[in-house]
Amino acid sequence: MGSNVNDDENVVGRWQAKVSEKSDEIAQLMKLLKGRNRMMGFSELNERKKGLMAERDLIVKRLEEFRASMKCILKYIEGGREEEGERGLEVFVFDGEIDWERIHRLVLREIRRLVDGLPIYAYRQQILEKIHSKQVWFLVVISLFSK
Repeated sequence: MGSNVNDDENVVGRWQAKVSEKSDEIAQLMKLLKGRNRMMGFSELNERKKGLMAERDLIVKRLEEFRASMKCILKYIEGGREEEGERGLEVFVFDGEIDWERIHRLVLREIRRLVDGLPIYAYRQQILEKIHSKQVWFLVVISLFSK
């Protein structure tokens, strides 16, 4: 079944609630870790804490990526330009007149990606930056050898 905007209208709020849940679980584990524990119990609790922290950090990164994509779309709609020191590359490239159908599809796709929770979504900016930097490096090497 496809994603429905009405079902997903508070998707960010649900993911933020998950971040809070993970933070609460981490805080509870921290209290247990401060108490007296058998060595085996301590190791298990500490591993659980590390796992929860990794889950929480991944959710935070996915939310940041979603917000970056929405900011990119809003900037296009509002006719804004990239400001000095803004985060990373633009996720989407827009030109010409505003294409509301495309914008709608992009927003739905970004919601679906956030809901699906694939880990790679959290690293999209980093992947794009690596690809961009390698292209620049490749162009520099080509231009050096073509002289």
